[in-house]
Amino acid sequence: ESVESLAVRAIRLDDFGDKEKARRTWDTAAGIAEKDVDLHVWDQSGNHAWYSEQQGIEDGLLSSDITTGYGPEVFSDFSGTGRKLTYGLCYFADNGVGPTTVSMDVTDPNGAIRTFHPTLAGTGSSVIVGASPAGGSYSPPPGWCGD
Repeated sequence: ESVESLAVRAIRLDDFGDKEKARRTWDTAAGIAEKDVDLHVWDQSGNHAWYSEQQGIEDGLLSSDITTGYGPEVFSDFSGTGRKLTYGLCYFADNGVGPTTVSMDVTDPNGAIRTFHPTLAGTGSSVIVGASPAGGSYSPPPGWCGD
């Protein structure tokens, strides 16, 4: 089955199963404040999946860009290789509301889930959450959050 058909099926079911490698939510619901926090993912070669390039990493897929509410945004890896991925968060728009706390679950190749809770100050702030598996990671270029 192709990556595209797996991805379409997973999106329809909202179930990425063991292919899900990262899930990002944030602390403000739609209607309360329109905050937009984006998940960015890089592989070891620097290929980049983000809201404008959801399939920027071969055999990977970033879910639709959620611009209002809690999210989630999800990255799934269909390669089956256990490759190293680096995760970042970009506060694309706070619409005058200010800081937000993000919850980020990262699933390592061994199935262990690590959860991070960074707080982003406002529009344009960013953080590299880390890599999976843990250890050395790809270093994104300066300005990656302003893409």
